[in-house]
Amino acid sequence: MGWQRRGQSSYYYEAMWKDGRAANQYVGRGPLAQLFAAEAEERQAERERVHQELRATQGSLQPLDELMHLLDRGTSRLLEADLRSRGFHRNHGHWRGLRRARALEATR
Repeated sequence: MGWQRRGQSSYYYEAMWKDGRAANQYVGRGPLAQLFAAEAEERQAERERVHQELRATQGSLQPLDELMHLLDRGTSRLLEADLRSRGFHRNHGHWRGLRRARALEATR
């Protein structure tokens, strides 16, 4: 939550979760409040640093992710071609075999 102005003075409130709901706890306006505010800023800066590292890591993995996507798509196409050549078909997204295809599979 941070500093809030009430009349002529500013007071520090700390945001927290209590019983599954967001709540604000009054800290004050003196040195203790300034200490809480400084710690909250440090935590926010640390979170931002972690987020930046995560974005950098994700960016460095993007080319590998694209290659994996191409591999997945190519493998799916090969699998589909093989299944279709054996007499299977898709029904509502699921592969189904014809009776003839099932009989052929049983003889293999």
